[in-house]
Amino acid sequence: MDVTRVHWPAEAERRGVPCLMLVDRGDAPPDDVDVLEDWARVGAAERDLVARELTLALRAARLTSPSPHGDGRSPLRSRPDSW
Repeated sequence: MDVTRVHWPAEAERRGVPCLMLVDRGDAPPDDVDVLEDWARVGAAERDLVARELTLALRAARLTSPSPHGDGRSPLRSRPDSW
């Protein structure tokens, strides 16, 4: 899943998708960060930004994956039509 880089607070309207908010040094970070959002200061090392984006992408993938289900007799399946 893609993670969008958003400049906070100038691009606050772009929230609502998995995003990494980039906060200028003089600005306060958002205080209502969602589970699919994170923030870092502008100028942070690229490898740190990529690590945060990877974490967000993995979280998003887990949250959008189908939940396992079962009929009480067979092993759990992740899709109703899976073998």
